[in-house]
Amino acid sequence: FSKNVVGSANAIAAGWGNMGGGATQLLMPLLLSAFIAGGYSQHLAWRYSMIVPGLMIFVVGIAVVLFTRDLPLGQYRKLEKTGMKEKSGM
Repeated sequence: FSKNVVGSANAIAAGWGNMGGGATQLLMPLLLSAFIAGGYSQHLAWRYSMIVPGLMIFVVGIAVVLFTRDLPLGQYRKLEKTGMKEKSGM
């Protein structure tokens, strides 16, 4: 980031990170309680509670791969085809 926005970028990233940690502390016990109320034993409920965020992370990862750009100018393949970026040595 450039010097005039690096502070804002760091603050926004830290804020979202702290909010995610706080939301996790609030939502995971509720999720565990929902599994227990659904009839699962505590032995299984906490394990199933851990699967839910794992699946969410997997879905978000796929969405990032499919819907975001590699570089500010666009995707690697398209830039290499047009000659705007040199082909990588890989």
